Amino acid sequence: MIALLQYYFVKRFGLLPGSLGVIFTISGFAGGVFALTAPLFVRRWSKLRLIVSVEYLSVPLMLLIGFAPTLPLAITGEYARSFTRTLIEPVYSAFAMEQVSDRQRATLAGLYSVTWSIGFSIGPSIAGWLQRNVNLYSSFVYGAGCLALSATLLIFFFGRKKTQLASAAS
Repeated sequence: MIALLQYYFVKRFGLLPGSLGVIFTISGFAGGVFALTAPLFVRRWSKLRLIVSVEYLSVPLMLLIGFAPTLPLAITGEYARSFTRTLIEPVYSAFAMEQVSDRQRATLAGLYSVTWSIGFSIGPSIAGWLQRNVNLYSSFVYGAGCLALSATLLIFFFGRKKTQLASAAS
């Protein structure tokens, strides 16, 4: 859905390219600045807890953007989503690299790049199909569902790892 956000703002609120540029430039810049606070959050919480919390927080933000009755509310939702997502991007990369051995890191980096590209190829196709064949809002529900699923899978596969390691050490 993210790749189609600009289209959504044009279709839903009738924005022109200049307005879109301002909105998404501010979003990207402020998100980048906010990402510099990631070490503060990681010190307070674990990497996994931060990643999962942000993904679950992104679910209602995604729905807020899609179903916002006014442009300012949709922009506020987009800014909050963008800030939190850019906060965890470097944290997620570090977390993923910590899960594999030194020998496997190059392979993981390659697979990470491939899966990211596939996601940005398939995801917009599905979201576009939903927008065309169902309605504009269904792609936001789909995106929110994917975020919830990814957070849940992270907990399922990695959430008990510390507990298991602590038990094994005892």
